[in-house]
Amino acid sequence: MDRHAVSRWVVVAVLATAAVPLRARVLDDFAQPGSVAWQLSGAAGETSVAPAPELVPASGADPAALRVPIRIDAAAAGRVVWLTRRLEGVPGLSDWERLTFRFRLSGTRGLAESAGLVCRWRTSPTAFVDFPFAVPSAVRPGAWQDASVRLDRLEHVRNVYLSYTAPLQELTFRFEAAPGQSFEAVFEVAALRLEARSRDEPYAPRPTPRVAGGLRRALLVTQGAASYAFVRESLEAIGVVPDRCLFRGLHLPLAGFPASREALLAYDLVALVDVDPYVLTRPQLEWLCDAVASGVGLLVVGGPNSLSGACVTPSAYAALLPVRFETGRLPAPAYADTVPLTPHPITAGLPAALPPAGRAYDLEPTDSAVVLLAAASAVPRGWGLYSGGAPGDGALSASAEAYRGRGCAQLEARNFYHDPASGAPTFLALKLIQGDSDGYNGARGYAAKPGGEYRCGFWLRGDVPEVTVAVTAWTTDRAIAADRITVGTSLGALRPEASWRYHSGTFRLPETARRFVLGFQVQGRHGSFPLGSRLSVDEVEIALLPDGANLAVNPGAEDGRPAPVLVVGMVGRGRVGVLNTFADTGGDIDGLLCCSGDYRTLVARLCQSLAGEAPAAAGLAGYAPTAAPPPLGPPPAHDFPIISWLGPDGGGQRLDERGLREAIDGLRDHGFNTVAVNGLRHLAQRPWSNQARLLDYAIAYARSRGMAVALEYEHLTDLGPDRPPATCVWSPEYAGRLAEGLAARLAAARAYDHVWSTKILDEPTATDASIDHCDLCQAEFARRFGGALRRRAAIPSDDLEGHRQLSQFIADSVARGYQAIRQAADEDGLTTRLLLTYMGPGYGYADPRRGLEDVFAWSRPADVIDLDVYPYFYPVSEAVRMLQVHYCLAVHRAVAEHLGKPFGFYVELDDRNYPFQVNPVEASAECAWTAVGQGCRYLNTFIHSPFGTGHGARPERWEHLGRTLREIAAAGPELARLRKAPAALALYFPVSQWFGSGRHAPHYAYQLLLRACGDCD
Repeated sequence: MDRHAVSRWVVVAVLATAAVPLRARVLDDFAQPGSVAWQLSGAAGETSVAPAPELVPASGADPAALRVPIRIDAAAAGRVVWLTRRLEGVPGLSDWERLTFRFRLSGTRGLAESAGLVCRWRTSPTAFVDFPFAVPSAVRPGAWQDASVRLDRLEHVRNVYLSYTAPLQELTFRFEAAPGQSFEAVFEVAALRLEARSRDEPYAPRPTPRVAGGLRRALLVTQGAASYAFVRESLEAIGVVPDRCLFRGLHLPLAGFPASREALLAYDLVALVDVDPYVLTRPQLEWLCDAVASGVGLLVVGGPNSLSGACVTPSAYAALLPVRFETGRLPAPAYADTVPLTPHPITAGLPAALPPAGRAYDLEPTDSAVVLLAAASAVPRGWGLYSGGAPGDGALSASAEAYRGRGCAQLEARNFYHDPASGAPTFLALKLIQGDSDGYNGARGYAAKPGGEYRCGFWLRGDVPEVTVAVTAWTTDRAIAADRITVGTSLGALRPEASWRYHSGTFRLPETARRFVLGFQVQGRHGSFPLGSRLSVDEVEIALLPDGANLAVNPGAEDGRPAPVLVVGMVGRGRVGVLNTFADTGGDIDGLLCCSGDYRTLVARLCQSLAGEAPAAAGLAGYAPTAAPPPLGPPPAHDFPIISWLGPDGGGQRLDERGLREAIDGLRDHGFNTVAVNGLRHLAQRPWSNQARLLDYAIAYARSRGMAVALEYEHLTDLGPDRPPATCVWSPEYAGRLAEGLAARLAAARAYDHVWSTKILDEPTATDASIDHCDLCQAEFARRFGGALRRRAAIPSDDLEGHRQLSQFIADSVARGYQAIRQAADEDGLTTRLLLTYMGPGYGYADPRRGLEDVFAWSRPADVIDLDVYPYFYPVSEAVRMLQVHYCLAVHRAVAEHLGKPFGFYVELDDRNYPFQVNPVEASAECAWTAVGQGCRYLNTFIHSPFGTGHGARPERWEHLGRTLREIAAAGPELARLRKAPAALALYFPVSQWFGSGRHAPHYAYQLLLRACGDCD
């Protein structure tokens, strides 16, 4: 490697370090001539939409504006019209304080008073936040008015973090008519502007003299699941036991962070392991700046939630770091060796080639920074690598053997995917990607023109047998893996040659495409594909026909640089280090940098040096997976299970054995007697993986502590709401084929003697897409109902009996599928209980013509059944908090007692909307006691995890629940013998009527009877 490569690094054009404070942004001043960027829409066939929006130039006192007539018919079933503009590059709501604009409405008669005039911010196809911008009765018709919509004050929040930090994709003005009313008016809007929530002014640190005595005290602020950073263990190996403070998600404050500036100054080192600075309050951030300027060392360890992965990087925080970076950039694969660049006492004596970092961000060192370690090969900006097997099966690098210029992109095939059962090498599937994507996430891919035809051209060479050129597109702007589709090109299979050759072709994106990248796919099988073969690509062009500009970023892979792994610098009197490495620890961990002894030696020396001490650590031992299982404890009691999700990972990080022990012990101390884990698929298909090994260890350790295990969130069925099973459930071959597919997972579950339950499916639902409408279905339907099986869309809305018959047939088909699981489990000798978990739709809270849950029919094959409705973060009524809980438990209890099934309830844990919604500390305990009082035989909880934004309770609520659960656990044997006495009054739940005519949940009537009579079934 070129040791002078650092001097040639090119500065990235857009460095998102928040160095320039975000103040305001004009969304639309409506002053630019051209096409209108706004669209008017309404429910097709329901709302009459007026002519298209038009731009109106400024005139006199009237500003430049957008004018649009709005009309809603009184007879329309849908009473809403939307005026929408797509947004590009607009940060999330967390960055903004308010939206300001001017508007004029010619009239308000017919508008709904509470939700007639609303601004809607959309961050994905399914996530949005609404803000009323005016009350119709307060609007002055025909007059310009100023609107100021506060975006930092959320009301009636629900899953706020799905939208709060995500980039804004659409702004919509939503107009809703009152029931039975018409609305017709002209709406004009002008001067749309966003104002920043925080000025994010730079901070001038205030140094304080302090005595530098080396590394004695350290504060470790760490992402809750980031065990494999091993900073704690490295410090302990040199005699320093750090104080720990856990970062558990964006929604929770840092519990345990020093309460004053002076307390923070007492430390010699502060280590931030995969911490998003979003969670630092302004005082905490200023204290940190003061501490570093005063000589306290700072170590920043990268991860999925920090550096480029952070949602915010305040300018004061950015000023502390010896690197710059682009927010939102995906980490690059770093599977080349890690090599020293600059001689330094920290790296003295370490091998010339350390193991690969795994993944690393594209960081730009500041002028005064020193790069001590870097990946041995450069990764070109704007290019990506996809592996269909394991990380490290291939390598992406910038090669100097270019067709033109300084570099080209090069893919090297390094390893085959190994069969999990035999360990034998099987196949290789790699894709060299032109575009900022790893083949899974495409949020930074190229913006698509839906239905557009594109030209692609490139120079190609290599010795791989064959290359397929195809487009990976995403159907949403969030562009997650589930939204991917593959689009072919006009190019056939290409056979690269030793010399450069030019190729060109075309492709057409579907109308649903929102993002895309261009991929060069290489695949083959063991025995025929030569490992070590390479593919080189240069001078790529991707352009919209007929004459669009080249979209390809860095088309010639000129801008490539080795990823820096360790960078150090000075801020005032303080030393700062950035360790830019985080690997995928779920698969094969042999040969990863973080697991080596040299890594721990490096981290220990780094901590010593940052604290002003000579880096003298040497010969530290690396990570050694625990081989021996923990000793068996007493058999777990099953009289009244109290279950918690263990959460062995979160936020892209993973707990090691020590972290698992601490998590399980913490649950036990809080009254839980059963640990829930998920992973039969990993235990059955990838037993060699680190993920499966740790899962096995967690199960064994829970057993050693006298706890039972629930195999949670399993998926034993092949029936789902979106597609039918491969074999029709009415086929005589269905049960046998299902049993074959389940055999390995059932065997994995059978290997443990203390598994309390195995979940068939969480929150099952079905539609008419769940059945294949084949001849077998047709025959069975005709036998039952005497007519032809129709699809839902073909049944008239007023044919209630037709809808009831179809709903009943779908429900019975799913029940037959679940019965086949019961049969397979019995024949396999599985002794664990089969569990189904239902949700609100199964109790009348949804129209079964769109998707149904049949709690009664589907529960027969199960051994235990429970439900999850959440009265605090999904309230049906905030005035009558337990309205939905009481009603659903009454229906659920009737089904369970009739079928003789023990039933349970999910206790709500999450402070998921904190601090926008602050629920009482007693909330979880209230849910637990309510479930016990309603006759539940066990409790599950949702959801405790070491890390997850929106998941988990704040400390005071968690401790309060712990006291409650210990009381319930102590009464467990007595509770197991008790039964809730039948009420003298019962409310009838007409399932047949519900199946035919829509939602049916008379919860207010039930609540009235419950309160008036003292009890009701």
